[in-house]
Parts: sequence; structure tokens; C-alpha cells
Amino acid sequence: MHCAIAGAWWLGVLYACARVDLCFLQAVDNVLAVRKLRALLLTGGNDGRVVVWSLTSGTFGFWSTTIGHSGAIESLAWDPNHCRLASAGDGHLQVWNLTPDKTFMPMVSQPEKQAYVACTIHFYDKGASLLVSYL
Repeated sequence: MHCAIAGAWWLGVLYACARVDLCFLQAVDNVLAVRKLRALLLTGGNDGRVVVWSLTSGTFGFWSTTIGHSGAIESLAWDPNHCRLASAGDGHLQVWNLTPDKTFMPMVSQPEKQAYVACTIHFYDKGASLLVSYL
């Protein structure tokens, strides 16, 4: 039941996106993540850029951006309990705090290069832990 509700909400967001205007999403955007709290949309693309969009009042508005990776972003995740986000791209993981002044503050000073390629990421345990799958 929870999955059906989340799925219906997500389809509603996609429908709203299609109705309003998708011109801000370029062909280079690979992944999306939605944060219901504060109505924020996170996008990541081939250029390594992570962009946060505001979804309030039925319109899309630019909120913040950072270049998080030197290559394409493969996965994005919001921490459901804190104002943190994570991205996987160019083989490594990056985690940020999103500050009240809309800036990205890295939680890891120099991401550690792994022998494997980070593929997907998910926050769990109320945001206390991050699950990363590698290839």
C-alpha cells in the first residue's frame, strides 16, 4: 500500500511537471529525485552538475546548483530526515548538506576513489546511513 501511494504521488508530480513546463530539464539530465518536504526536485546530468529546483505553488523555480562530479551522474538521493543529499557519479560518491542559504556543503572533503564504480545510492535508517551499490 505504501508503494502504491508513493507511486501515485510520483505520477502526480510527473503529470504536474508535464503540464507546467519541462523546458528546464535538458536532454543531458540523467536522474531525478523528489523531496516531498519543502517540495524540492533534484536533477543530475552528464555534465556532473547537481541542480535543486523548487516545486512550490505549482511552478518550477531554480533553487541551487553545484558541480559535484567530473562525469555523468548515475544516482541521486535525498535524506528523508535531514537536509542532506547524495550523488553517485564518475565512480565515486558525494554527500552534501544543503544549507538554509541554498549552498552545498560537502560532508566529505575528498571523496575516496573506490576500486569499484558507485552505481546507486539510498539513505536509510532515518538518514543515519547510506546504502551504496557498486559495479
